[in-house]
Amino acid sequence: DCFHPEKKEIPGFGETTNSIWLRVTLSSEFPVARMLELQWPHIDELDVYAVRSQTLQQEWSTGVQKPFSQRPYPTRTFAFPLQLQPGETTIYLRAWAIGNLQMPMTVWEAEAFAVHDRRDQVVQGMYFGIIFVMGMYNLFLFFSFRDISYLYYVLYVVAFSLVQLGFTGTGFELFWPNLPYLQVRYFPLFTGLTLIFVFPFAREFLQSRVHAPIMDRLLQAMVVLGAVFVVMPFLIDPHIASRIATIATPIPQVIGII
Repeated sequence: DCFHPEKKEIPGFGETTNSIWLRVTLSSEFPVARMLELQWPHIDELDVYAVRSQTLQQEWSTGVQKPFSQRPYPTRTFAFPLQLQPGETTIYLRAWAIGNLQMPMTVWEAEAFAVHDRRDQVVQGMYFGIIFVMGMYNLFLFFSFRDISYLYYVLYVVAFSLVQLGFTGTGFELFWPNLPYLQVRYFPLFTGLTLIFVFPFAREFLQSRVHAPIMDRLLQAMVVLGAVFVVMPFLIDPHIASRIATIATPIPQVIGII
């Protein structure tokens, strides 16, 4: 038996390029419907097999690198409708991701998962709704005062929203479901756009060209870094680009603190 007991509450495998196999055994005294949810939306390839009495009962193949329409249940995470029969059913999962691989999972009653999913949609809608209102308010200020800093802020809010949409999986679910090509590249691409817009906003707001010339040159350099982030996932492996962007992202934060 190549499987070993998982001691951690949330299985996490860090940065890995290997496929990870997990095995979960579920028992039922009568036929019942369950939902198996994996809450980490950044799994490149995910295969699930439900086996009972050495016979394959159900199987799915999905992941970030496949169109959203191939998911067995339309949600921003990964959810699989299990049809359990009396006795034991063994679930095998094969996950592969270049990057941080986590596999937090929950087995839900079908009705409970439907309620959970609706609540999650409401929370996501409220979060992005607040960001949308912030953006629209600053767009109104831009048209009212013709101050370019407000426009930069609006563009920053849009770019930041795209980062969050990609990270939560909501963007892949609602806005680019047929573009796994984009979902794989979202982090360096949209993070780069965020840098491109947030630092010109900072320059205009702080008037750094007048009051802090050295800081102003640093802010301009961060815009160049953002441009590098934008083109990087189209020139090199997108997973490597995401790693580079993740490592380099604290640099602009340090500049912002300074």
